[in-house]
Amino acid sequence: MAQLTPLWLGDLLAAVVIATAVYCGARIVYAKVRNRATHDDADGLHLLMGVAMAGMLTTHLADLTPVRGTVHAVWVTVFALCTAWFGYRGVRQRGQAPEHGSGPIVHLVGSAAMLYMLAVATSGGAMAGAAMSGASGGSARLPELGILLAVLATGAAVLILDRITVTVPASTAAPVARRILAPRAAEGCHLAMCVIMAYMLIAMFA
Repeated sequence: MAQLTPLWLGDLLAAVVIATAVYCGARIVYAKVRNRATHDDADGLHLLMGVAMAGMLTTHLADLTPVRGTVHAVWVTVFALCTAWFGYRGVRQRGQAPEHGSGPIVHLVGSAAMLYMLAVATSGGAMAGAAMSGASGGSARLPELGILLAVLATGAAVLILDRITVTVPASTAAPVARRILAPRAAEGCHLAMCVIMAYMLIAMFA
């Protein structure tokens, strides 16, 4: 698999997803402590995605997302469950516009893309991060599915960007809560994850 990015870009993207994971974790903790409503499942998904994606994006954190063994099996199981959960929510809410946030379908795409990269995409013990770091890996399997997921992630990013610039309301909460639980900040996390996810999927086939 060809090297698509310089090593420093993989490190930079890893820093972005880790920062996103930390922020989403802070949202969960703050909302619980202050008894405020938030999207625990979406924030939890982005926390998990941030950790797993960091291990794929840079060799410095490769131990976070090993290509085999117990930890790998746990990641596959976790994102299979996330995919099932957001798929279930998507079916329940079909035809309904989300009251706030991006809705379950966007998170379903992210969960499915993670599951694809972990369980389906590569053979011979190769992961997406190995390719992005310039290492040679196995050939990607089911490339059509990967391309479809990349297209869906890109489309989700466009929709989220539209929400951020047009429809997401400003928070009316207290100043600290406004910074931590701001709807635009949450949508910004969704946007960052979708863009980086699409990039990683494309990198797998370069």
